[in-house]
Amino acid sequence: MRRGWIAGFTLCCALAAWAADPVAEPDREVGAEPDREVGAESPIEWSFTGEVTLRPDRVSGEPGLYDRLNTSLLYRYRFLRLVGDLSLALDERYAPDEPYMLGRSFYLENGGVILDFDFLSFSAGRFVHRDTVDTPYSLFISAADPWGTGWASGLPALLADLTIRGGCFSYESRWIRLNSNSIQPLVEGGPTPYPDRGANYKVFAVELGKWRFGLQDAAVYYDRVFDAEYFLSPIPHILTQMVTKRDSTPWQEDANDNSLMGLFAEWRPAHGYLYAQWLVDDISLDFLIPWFLRDLFGDRGIANKWAWSVGGHWDLPFGRLGFYHAGATKYTFAATEDGKPYEYTYYPAVEYSLDDDPAFEMTLDYRDNYLGYKYGENNLAFRLELSHLPRPLLGADFRAALEYVLSGSKSPANPWHEYATAGDAGRYTQMLDEPVLEHTVVGDLAAAWPWRGWTFYTRLKLGGVFNRLGLEPAEAATKAQIFRPQAGENAFLYAWTLGFTYRTGRRQSRSTAAPSASSNQPPEAR
Repeated sequence: MRRGWIAGFTLCCALAAWAADPVAEPDREVGAEPDREVGAESPIEWSFTGEVTLRPDRVSGEPGLYDRLNTSLLYRYRFLRLVGDLSLALDERYAPDEPYMLGRSFYLENGGVILDFDFLSFSAGRFVHRDTVDTPYSLFISAADPWGTGWASGLPALLADLTIRGGCFSYESRWIRLNSNSIQPLVEGGPTPYPDRGANYKVFAVELGKWRFGLQDAAVYYDRVFDAEYFLSPIPHILTQMVTKRDSTPWQEDANDNSLMGLFAEWRPAHGYLYAQWLVDDISLDFLIPWFLRDLFGDRGIANKWAWSVGGHWDLPFGRLGFYHAGATKYTFAATEDGKPYEYTYYPAVEYSLDDDPAFEMTLDYRDNYLGYKYGENNLAFRLELSHLPRPLLGADFRAALEYVLSGSKSPANPWHEYATAGDAGRYTQMLDEPVLEHTVVGDLAAAWPWRGWTFYTRLKLGGVFNRLGLEPAEAATKAQIFRPQAGENAFLYAWTLGFTYRTGRRQSRSTAAPSASSNQPPEAR
């Protein structure tokens, strides 16, 4: 069955390559009728990518070669887009699908339908999705880099996204499936699997000239995959939750959801981009109460759970220089109570099983798990980028980056790390308050040589991690393990990639290819 499916998919790709027109065509508006006389853009686009990477083994640390093949297919007709994007990779994250695949597994990165009517767009399916704020340190939707390219990317998820743009106002509502009908055990050796979980994300934005201001709103829930009212209603999630889950009403829902809110501002002058973004987890205005009114209002409920991100880029004579900074306090993105798995993550766990055995064999990288800011709680991150050089080196498109990340303990699946309650953990803001912290310094270089329908590229990553985070058992045996800095555990980080991409059809610009303001883009636009 699988051999037949693979053969059929390969045949479709071959037909797409034969049908696609590799000649670049003039721009036209989304949804407009194609101009047959001057030669319209190809209705079918296809690409094929092959790459090999020298890097350490994820488990043993021994050097090895790891390959990845990717093919993507796009069909467009007026306002309709159909997207398919599939990889076959040698990667130790998961067990191979079949023995004859020699350790490789399939990864479905994009597969869905996009309807773009200019003022309104809708997409549904599996997509690599992004935050509305354009930064490698986005807070509400992760810009993680699962393939180790060194640059902001995003994680795939099954979702439905509705975006409306009218005048200076835009509104976006997105549903994200987290877990459904899972067989992964919630606790090692336990009989209980992950519960059904889902998330919703909203953006309310106003554009005033070169400025854009907005409110972002997210909710995570469990024991159900989809919440129709969260998705369909333009009312912020926290207000909907206060009404639909209210006690002593005939419509009360049996649910306990987590709400996150935040603000952002962007400035886009002619030669640059600057932004600021702020997130508050588990909404509470308790921090606004001054100390002299504490006797009236009582003690703090929980520690402040905040995250922030600032930065941007500017075009200078020697190229585009970017600087980005982000951070998050301790306990941000985690649940508030034990037994309520509404943490802001794709999975309510830090380990997983590679087969039907309930024993855990693999650590779940927290950067592949956080739904929001990719480095999660309890850290500071700084990143410097250089790109868009006016004189390409050796005819190549060149990019470089240098990043420093400082991290303390992280516990995506434990609300208060080793503590049982918020009161035990401390009710005041905490951050990087441990004697041993993890320090990571990484430099990235990338160069690409386009030639007709081909692009040849190479990437190099060099750096080091000191006091590397590792899992430690929690005090309670039934709780998930905790990532803690391990004193003296240092490692040299490296990865060297060589690859190529062949593409037929015309690559659209960002303004016409994006199905929504969220940068939830098909593969040809990433």
